[in-house]
Amino acid sequence: MIPIPNNIIVTSLLKYNESDKKYKDLISAEYRYINSNKKEIYKRANKIYIAVTKHKKNFLKTIACDFKLLEEKCLGYNTEK
Repeated sequence: MIPIPNNIIVTSLLKYNESDKKYKDLISAEYRYINSNKKEIYKRANKIYIAVTKHKKNFLKTIACDFKLLEEKCLGYNTEK
């Protein structure tokens, strides 16, 4: 989970050439999996986020990114560079 400014989210389609069939199949399978499991992915990500940002001590906090710092840096990111 890495925060990024909304104005730089890539919404363009990936372009494949025919020689990359295995890669295209892999990306397509990942896309289908994510779309069919979106609610569960969001639920688990939110659970981890809360465990890391709200609780004082737990194992996840020792191995996870500093989400609050990442969010702060994201807000200060200048997309006009």
